[in-house]
Amino acid sequence: MADIHHTMHGPLGDTGTVLIKHFNEGTSEPLVIPVTLLCNTDDEIRKNNIRTNSRKPLPWLKQDAAHDRPAIICGSGPSLRDNTDELLTWAKAGAAIIAINGAAKWINQIGIVPTYQIIIDARRENHVLLGDAKHYLLASQCHPDLVDAVDDVTLVHMLWEHLDECLPSYDQDYAVVGAAASAGPVGCFIAYTIGHRNLQLYGFDSSHKTVGDSHAVRQPMNDGEPCAQVHWNGKTYLASLVMKQQAEQFINVRSALQDVGCSVTVHGTGLLPDILATIDGITDEQSKYQAIWCFDKYRTYSPALEVVDQIAEFLPPQIEVLDLGCGTGKAAVALAQRGFKPVLVDFAENCRNPEAMSFPFIKADLSDHIPARASYGYCCDVMEHIPPDQVDTVLHNISTAADNVFFRIETEPDVFGSLIGQRLHLSVHDDAWWRDALLRHWPHVAPKGDGVFICRRYE
Repeated sequence: MADIHHTMHGPLGDTGTVLIKHFNEGTSEPLVIPVTLLCNTDDEIRKNNIRTNSRKPLPWLKQDAAHDRPAIICGSGPSLRDNTDELLTWAKAGAAIIAINGAAKWINQIGIVPTYQIIIDARRENHVLLGDAKHYLLASQCHPDLVDAVDDVTLVHMLWEHLDECLPSYDQDYAVVGAAASAGPVGCFIAYTIGHRNLQLYGFDSSHKTVGDSHAVRQPMNDGEPCAQVHWNGKTYLASLVMKQQAEQFINVRSALQDVGCSVTVHGTGLLPDILATIDGITDEQSKYQAIWCFDKYRTYSPALEVVDQIAEFLPPQIEVLDLGCGTGKAAVALAQRGFKPVLVDFAENCRNPEAMSFPFIKADLSDHIPARASYGYCCDVMEHIPPDQVDTVLHNISTAADNVFFRIETEPDVFGSLIGQRLHLSVHDDAWWRDALLRHWPHVAPKGDGVFICRRYE
């Protein structure tokens, strides 16, 4: 087997996990259910498909040199139907039209024969998605009957742990394209592999237009897929679990493509375009956190809740306490149940969970004056998010707002910033560094280990 010439892939493999919220009547918080998504075809079937197809006299996808011809990549989202004029203009201008799955049939209906049709799904029933195209880029894991049904086929090998054991010897270089949440991101990777650097995406909705209107052209094999209501930036969308995962992961896909020199523009409407519009609108720290709080994954973990017992031991009984950088407010709820009176402070209004909305809330940026005063406060998983040149300003403001403060500070880089293509932990230091910083603002600082500090104005 020849050396693999190039591998283009994103952060995903064959499986992924999405978080689904379920509200039981009478409960204060939703049940967050992790749902693991698996490939829709058995491994042995995929292996047999690859073995059969890769032994046919067909070319394998290889890396081509970069060029300037735009790639108009058409997913099957319902908004594809709203962009007929733009697609016709692109086709007339000589752009490469790349249709993914059943999008080819819609494009045929408006008088365009796409340059390529891409199908990666291994199920036999995908033959109903075949449209008229000049060339077909079909995954080697596709059913052999589908591969035999059309002419001018190039096989695309998908990154998979069992791939090598299925392939025969091959005397040319070839590319392996990374798996992703759905065919849309894979189509982008394939476009890159064949040399395109200007990617214009249509029909990448990642949501239904209305109930039952999930694709530009009906795809029967998608009927009955489990769906969920997805909330983003004040709007609610209906999406299959695969769509939801694609929308959440596409930020990483786009970033990977941009890192290798691609321009990626997403047109149309739906969950994914709206997520990207929000992220692209990030201009400062406040808008960064308004965006990140829209992700369920970011809301599941509460550092303050992890140390709520230590916070409670630090506080005098039933005292009013400032929650400085409150986030979801989970710790405030737990402290209120113990008789304390939390006052929540944050600069992103959408951070709080519903169960924390009844507490007093002050919208304030900790780098500005904090319009609150209390003897006690706590500040968890906040200081590492502060830009380095603002650390002392924020600590000064906190020390003005509260004489005695419980800090919990993370000392490692963040793992969630990739959700919005941003770095969240901007001030990453060890405990010794933070102790020195805190001593500049409180005369008494007691390190408790693992990023926990108790700061007091008086002994």
